Amino acid sequence: MKRASQSRTLGLVILMMLGGFFVTFGQMISQTDRGLELSMDLQDIEITKVVNGNRYLFDGWNQNANITLLSGEVQVIRNVNIDGYTKQLHYIVYDGFETQTKMILPNNVDYFTINGKKYFIVYFNNDSWIVEEVKVGYYKTFLTEIIPASSNPMVNRPNDKYAFRTIYVVSTDNFVGYERVSRRKFNKLLNQ
Repeated sequence: MKRASQSRTLGLVILMMLGGFFVTFGQMISQTDRGLELSMDLQDIEITKVVNGNRYLFDGWNQNANITLLSGEVQVIRNVNIDGYTKQLHYIVYDGFETQTKMILPNNVDYFTINGKKYFIVYFNNDSWIVEEVKVGYYKTFLTEIIPASSNPMVNRPNDKYAFRTIYVVSTDNFVGYERVSRRKFNKLLNQ
């Protein structure tokens, strides 16, 4: 009797773990008539508590991106925004019933433009980053950080909030490829 109860409990735990696995990793890349689809669905599992502010670079989703692939093909994606928390390019699709947020996969993207500005996806600081090209070899990007809530009533921050920080990057000739610099050094190098 006790053994049957234990095996039932173990089976239930394994079933719950598998369910969580399929929800988390159930993102598929599909084959379309134009080849492999560039994007994948995003799951809302990253941030579960209330955070004030906006984690995206642009206030709204009304901008378009012209994405140039490594093959030279250009695709236009509508309703895009750059997520500073995950450092990814997202876009919204509305199918008539629900709105879905998707992510552009960086594997075959050479660069993209939004509002006349050119962006690259580079590997920097042990992660892939979206950087805006200011001039060839000179880039700026932003990082969205979460400032934690405070229980101190004098601080007046009952919830976490997003904060933007601009990061300046220059390309280097060494193995690393990109180097983070201060704003002062960036402007000095840019004006040489």
